[in-house]
Amino acid sequence: MGWFTMVQLFTGIDDEGMKQLAGCMRMRVSRYKAGERIAELSGKIEKLGLFIEGRGHLELLDEDGVCTRVEEYREGDVFGELFFLPREDSYCSVEADEDCRVMFLDWGHIVRPCPQSCVYHARLISNLFQLAAEKSRQLSAYTDLLTKRSLRQKLLTYFETLRREYGSDTFLLPMSLSSLAEYLCVDRSAMMRELKSMRDDGLLVSQKRQITLLRRK
Repeated sequence: MGWFTMVQLFTGIDDEGMKQLAGCMRMRVSRYKAGERIAELSGKIEKLGLFIEGRGHLELLDEDGVCTRVEEYREGDVFGELFFLPREDSYCSVEADEDCRVMFLDWGHIVRPCPQSCVYHARLISNLFQLAAEKSRQLSAYTDLLTKRSLRQKLLTYFETLRREYGSDTFLLPMSLSSLAEYLCVDRSAMMRELKSMRDDGLLVSQKRQITLLRRK
């Protein structure tokens, strides 16, 4: 079985199905170096990408020139306008955080009825709907995170999310501290001071990107 069996987008699709879809969807794979731009998102649905190797992120540049990291991507994650449709007054792009390999699927061939009426095409579309619903949930959670009134609430909410995701009180941040400040839309210096205050208050232990949340008695 191939690597794709571990990817949610291809759930229920076997080797034979991938061979058919490769031609049907005009799949292509491209490599990118760390720091390279992978894709720009437009105001209409045009592309669908999948990280095969490496990590990247989606950044939003608004009309005031403020840049915000909106999403983090790792192996198996998908991106495209279906999941994040930018406003007309903003600029969105997917950037490589490290050397990576990305697969692109032609959107026109995804939504166009398959000439062979294959079950794999229908399964892929079903998986896409489920992914879109999950992305909507994640963006809703991110919006809720940004509405927290204090910097400490933002940090604790984000760390609690990672604790549940990793299933452990100790976890590694998926981004640098500078990127975390950008993701939370806060000043990095203020965030570092708050992290120190949280350590002093016995809420957590931190060593660079490693965080351990301490259980409250």
